[in-house]
Amino acid sequence: MSYDNETSDGSFSKFNAGLFQMQRLHNLQSQINRCNLNPTAYDEETASWNFELILSCNNSLLEEAWPKLSTKEKEDIAKLKIAMETFLNKYPIYEKSKRNSPLRINDIHWEIFKSWLFKYSLNIRELLDKHRLSSPDEDDEGL
Repeated sequence: MSYDNETSDGSFSKFNAGLFQMQRLHNLQSQINRCNLNPTAYDEETASWNFELILSCNNSLLEEAWPKLSTKEKEDIAKLKIAMETFLNKYPIYEKSKRNSPLRINDIHWEIFKSWLFKYSLNIRELLDKHRLSSPDEDDEGL
């Protein structure tokens, strides 16, 4: 989708929504890749754990693809998303063992959540690919 916009000097510029969507997708995927380097680290800038950022960025990728998904695709990915969010609320990854003690990772919770997060990330990348919202493959035709 593109729009012609009149500029202040009377000329017209093209606005291409697809270009900005690709930039948003790229930025989200870059953030996920950065957080995947150490998913259990704490990000001071966002005041979040990296695994939470990975989930949030994947949710944003999903929102970008949502209008293109079939009803079945939406139902399947939504079930996994809800299960992961429910799991995090019920079984925190970090916890205190005693009062005034530092946070420690709950290895069992982390291993379960990590496997779901990996599956969720792969599913979203497959959906982006299927609906042509990812980088073109070599066999894709050029512009």
